[in-house]
Amino acid sequence: MLELKSYTINELANELNKNASRQSLKKCLDRYEVAYEIEGRGSACIFKIQSIKNSFKVFCITELNIPATSDFDRMLYFYHCFLGDDEFPNLTNEEMQDYLDKNYERVSRQTIRHWIGYLEEAGWYHASCDYIYYFSKEGTHFRTTKEKYCEAWRLYFYYTYQGEECGKAMGIVYQKYNGVPRKKAIMKQNIFYTEKLEAFMDVICAEVEKKIKTTENL
Repeated sequence: MLELKSYTINELANELNKNASRQSLKKCLDRYEVAYEIEGRGSACIFKIQSIKNSFKVFCITELNIPATSDFDRMLYFYHCFLGDDEFPNLTNEEMQDYLDKNYERVSRQTIRHWIGYLEEAGWYHASCDYIYYFSKEGTHFRTTKEKYCEAWRLYFYYTYQGEECGKAMGIVYQKYNGVPRKKAIMKQNIFYTEKLEAFMDVICAEVEKKIKTTENL
């Protein structure tokens, strides 16, 4: 994690996952909105990091390989919920979307899957063998049991085996169960990355607090 300290050109390149090029690192820091000074020349120069405008953004880029063009404002509140609320990761993506829509800003289910994917790719979270079962209908959804979920899919496969087209077979299931049967694996933290997750949560909380203070001063 980038800190307010001095770095050799190689140390900074390693921290930012960039080539050890003075010009490349300068452009990178400017893009990340990091204030710095440089002492020395060439490969012997020292970068003194003076301030980081958005530590959350820099952490996401350097630790989770999230593109610098991402919507970090909405992402901040999503990760605040995901890491800070033990129940939030146990929601379906539709339920997460509804919660964010009511309490923060609207985020699509596709974006939610994408943001969870960053945590999975880093190895910080993984899909468990426990699932949430539910039916989805025209933007609404309701929980169900594993038995009812399996029953719905058995009906679907019964009709496809009888020669019905997939779309028509699912239409029959949709009418009978008032929705499309779906499931979602419950996400679990990887205990080997506890320190990383705690550091990430510290950064998130600090950035949320900073935004709250900024809003109060308006």
